[in-house]
Amino acid sequence: MKVEPFESGGLRVMPQVIDQGWALVATDYTGLGTPGLHPYLMGPESARAELDAVRAARQLQDLKLSNKTVSWGHSQGGGSALWTGKIAPTYAPDVPLSGVAAMAPASDLKALIGSLSGITGDSVVASFAIMAFTEIYPDVTFHEYVRPGFEPFIRSMAERCLASPDLLVSLLDAVSMSRDPQIFYRDPLAGALGERLNQN
Repeated sequence: MKVEPFESGGLRVMPQVIDQGWALVATDYTGLGTPGLHPYLMGPESARAELDAVRAARQLQDLKLSNKTVSWGHSQGGGSALWTGKIAPTYAPDVPLSGVAAMAPASDLKALIGSLSGITGDSVVASFAIMAFTEIYPDVTFHEYVRPGFEPFIRSMAERCLASPDLLVSLLDAVSMSRDPQIFYRDPLAGALGERLNQN
């Protein structure tokens, strides 16, 4: 968990947001610093968290928010913003969106995961993804996709925060694999994992 969460990603523009007189509601990702599993790159779960955060902010005493809401995010948050725009009318009709802004969104997960093959350092992203999808979806399993012996490495990598000093350890671990960085022995775009990536 990052000590200063507002200093990362798209939230670096918070001073400009405040200067405009806007309120910024930033949700924690489920499972990061809270009990439960983190559904990394799973759009519907992140979108529900965004919409629930807006609902919660509207319940704060001595704070009056307008009904205008824009979903805005970067990278994983960008994908979440797109999903928020998709599910808001049915999941949260009480939170009508005025717009969606997605910066560098993780929107095509099959293309993202499919491009990781053989790229040193991207085993960090692959570890977060395979860990989340095997934990959330019972039809996606380690033994179907991950090379024998790599599960402990992946579990260790996925427990680290991408925005903390632990990231350096993750990157060093990834570099140590550089002679053979493939963690998948089966195409991650095939079978149950491919289908689940497509759904998100």
